[in-house]
Formats: sequence, structure tokens, C-alpha cells
Amino acid sequence: ANPTWSDEAEDALANLDLLKESVTSFAISKREVRLIKRKDKANMQARWDSVIVVSDGAALLERATKMLEGARPSDGYVTLLAPLLLVSGRREIEILNTCSGRASFEKVGERTVRFAGQCKTKKSEGAPPFVIPLLCTSDVFLKAIAALQEKRGDVSGLSNKELHERMDAFFTATFLQRAFPTLLPESAKWHTLRSFYLQYVNVLFSHSKAVNWLGTLILGHFDEHESLRYNATRIDGLEGLKGAFGALELG
Repeated sequence: ANPTWSDEAEDALANLDLLKESVTSFAISKREVRLIKRKDKANMQARWDSVIVVSDGAALLERATKMLEGARPSDGYVTLLAPLLLVSGRREIEILNTCSGRASFEKVGERTVRFAGQCKTKKSEGAPPFVIPLLCTSDVFLKAIAALQEKRGDVSGLSNKELHERMDAFFTATFLQRAFPTLLPESAKWHTLRSFYLQYVNVLFSHSKAVNWLGTLILGHFDEHESLRYNATRIDGLEGLKGAFGALELG
């Protein structure tokens, strides 16, 4: 189609200089490139320096497993809760909610259970149940859950906030160190167990997922970027145990 503007307008458009000569001023000098690379290197080193490292991952997992194998209702709450969180990767309230009826675990396989009751979900109706791997056998895990339920009793009348507030005194770094003496770095917190779980699954199960994508599958994250902050932990001392728990099956 023919243009609808005048010849004068066409001439003006043709002579319009959209890129000013000063556009070259936006170029980054070699010196600036070196400074950026130096800063990135420093930031990377800072991130590595802040990584929370378990030096003997095999010993920590053995300790947690033995605690669960011997779980009884007479055990202290920390003795029950700390290993349950580590081997399942669930949040404190998600484990506690097995006593309120708002969370549940159902055996699927030798080391897998179907988990219902995820908290901190962006969906108002809650996240659907999904299969998660365990760092112990399903039977040992469910037996320990039953011991916790018997100890705590029915708390269905409490909200999540009320339940967590009643148990909050146990979720201190001091109590966590008592549960796993000499096996955790001092900087570890209860929520750090969730990150340790992700690193354990990444090593002990055979799979082809990137660790941040693995987090979306087993931690219930909505996108892989949410899992990136869980990479600030590392489990050493697992030499020879790569894929020891077999294929990761979450179907």
C-alpha cells in the first residue's frame, strides 16, 4: 500500500538519525571488564566460604538411621524430630502436622512415601500429594512417625501457628547439636537439614537431574530457581556411595 504521509514527512523520516554518535560511550572498557570479573570471582569465593559442610556424611546418616530404628514414644522430641526431618527433607510443621491430621505419609516403595500436607504453598487449595524419597527405609520412617504421634497426641484443635509456637523451644541450634553431637557444623540450623537432605538424595540415588531441578521434585518447589538457595550446603564423606540407594523413582 502507498504511504499516507507527505513527501516532506518521508524525507524527514529518511534523514532521522536513530543512533547518536555517542552510542559508543556505552561500550565497556577492558579495565571495566577486568573489574567485573574480579568482583564476580570475589563473590563466588564468598559463596563458597559460606557453604555449610558436613565432613562425615556417612556417619551423620548412620546416626539418624539408628535413632529412627530405635524410636519410641518415650524419646525426647528432639530425638524424634531431628532425624525425621533429615531423612525426609520436610519442614518442622509438616512433620508435626502428622499429629494434627493435616499431613500424612503413605508407603510407596522401600525408600519412598507419598507425602500430603505441604506447607508454604502458593496454591490456596494446597499442593497435591507427591512421592518423596527417604534416606532410610519407609518402614523405619513410618514407625518413627507413629512414635511421634503417640507421644504428642491429637493436636487437630491447634492451628499451624499455635502448634509450631508450642514446639518452638525445641528448634534451637543447641538442641540440634545435641541430637547429632560432633557431626554437624555449628552454623547448621534446623532448616539446614532440608538442604542436607537434597544433597544426600543427589548423591545416594541414581538420577539424571540437575540438583536445582531435583529440588523442585522432592522439596515441592514451584520452580528450580527456588532450589538454588539450597545449594549452600555440601555433604562430604560419601565416597563410594554414589547411587547406593538405587534408581530415584518418583512415579
